[in-house]
Amino acid sequence: MQSKDHTVLLNALRRKDRLTKTSIGALCSGSWVLAISGFPNGRDALIDWEYHDRFMKKFP
Repeated sequence: MQSKDHTVLLNALRRKDRLTKTSIGALCSGSWVLAISGFPNGRDALIDWEYHDRFMKKFP
């Protein structure tokens, strides 16, 4: 898997979130990417049960 700079995409998602409170979803490792990027900003998030404990430790 290649590492890419997704700054443009993340800024667009942040702007959309700030203006409309649109629901944003992700699959697989995308949940981690969104969380690392500052989503869900205090809102509920879903993660696969297998990664729940590790996710909660990193993003309480």
